[in-house]
Amino acid sequence: MTKQKCRVCKKIRPIEKFGRRYKDKEQRFTICQYCNYEIYGKRWNKKHITPETRRGKKLRNRYGMTPDDHDRLWKLQEGKCAICGSDYDLVIDHDHATNVVRGLLCRPCNMGLGAFRDSLHLLENAKEYIFSAPIFDFRKAT
Repeated sequence: MTKQKCRVCKKIRPIEKFGRRYKDKEQRFTICQYCNYEIYGKRWNKKHITPETRRGKKLRNRYGMTPDDHDRLWKLQEGKCAICGSDYDLVIDHDHATNVVRGLLCRPCNMGLGAFRDSLHLLENAKEYIFSAPIFDFRKAT
């Protein structure tokens, strides 16, 4: 039976008390399972975290808003995309430079803004292109 020393508690324990690494299953962690639980256990245990708590943490960490703020924004927009008016699969749109929330958009509209890198110049160019570009018909006449 092989033994290993824990770098936290400094105790020599059986190798089975050290978790395996994810990428290389032959290697073991340097912290024993007891210290691992003391340090990370409560944070890693997701059984007691409800979906509502997870949603609140995500909103606060990413956008600095609460679930109540999100619900108010939803009601303000009447549950519809701020661009096209769709009510399907709304996501939070925010300015990537300042991280300020602008509103709720459907995924296609949000991805469209992302593709134009939030640039009004590029959007104006696209608008001009759509309305003034020549139309080429490559279908062969029969």
